[in-house]
Amino acid sequence: MFTILWRTIKDRKYSLLIYCLSALALIWMYIALLPAMERMADSMIELLSGYPDAFVSMFPINAESFANIENFLAIENYSFMVPILMIFMLTAIAGVSLAGEVETGTAEIILSTPISRVKIFFGKYIYGIIAIAFFSLCSTLSVIPVAKIYDVSYIAANYFTMFGMCLLFGWITFSLAMFLSAIFSEKSRVYMFLGGIYIMMYVVQIVSTLSEQWSDVKYISFFHYYDYEAAIINNSIGASSIWVFGILAIIFTVAGAYWYNRRDFAI
Repeated sequence: MFTILWRTIKDRKYSLLIYCLSALALIWMYIALLPAMERMADSMIELLSGYPDAFVSMFPINAESFANIENFLAIENYSFMVPILMIFMLTAIAGVSLAGEVETGTAEIILSTPISRVKIFFGKYIYGIIAIAFFSLCSTLSVIPVAKIYDVSYIAANYFTMFGMCLLFGWITFSLAMFLSAIFSEKSRVYMFLGGIYIMMYVVQIVSTLSEQWSDVKYISFFHYYDYEAAIINNSIGASSIWVFGILAIIFTVAGAYWYNRRDFAI
């Protein structure tokens, strides 16, 4: 298993580095822009007030959004950029790890070794968890040194909580992606299905905010449990987020490992 893990790390290290540097660059950019955005706050709020509620719900900006760095990053970085980058990164890792190797024919080489399929699955799975940890670290705790450079006040504890929220969201995303990759023999199908699932969940989350009649549909969306505002602003993670993400991640992981171990490969 650790042989598979080490080989995966060597093969994927540069792509992980690019994603981590992208996350760090976003943090740096937003902190550097904070003073200018504070001056433009009134104009932006006035501009958005003229747009339909459906559009504004995607960018819930108000006067409090520029009150401090936590509020600003919540709306600018953690509401969209961090989850979308994480989804792209983890979908790519999962798609290439299992389905991609079947598609290219390299799975035959790995499966011919005296390593069980379960160990192969978890060797690649552990790499994904490592990638989640590094990306989450760059997306959250990097704020502390960058904020010091620009002399911006921050609440350090909130970023550790946000780090935990990113880990949970990444865990469920990667577990679902690996489950799909264990089922399909083409990485493009993994990308298509996972992308479709998350687009549907994002639309459901928006619809739930527009009408009281549809408010309950939010519970089927992962974005409801990805409560970045509670994490970065209030320094808390709801029990529902922990339970839903944790239980579903375990279910998808076990199901993915079982399917990969039992399936017949058309190689």
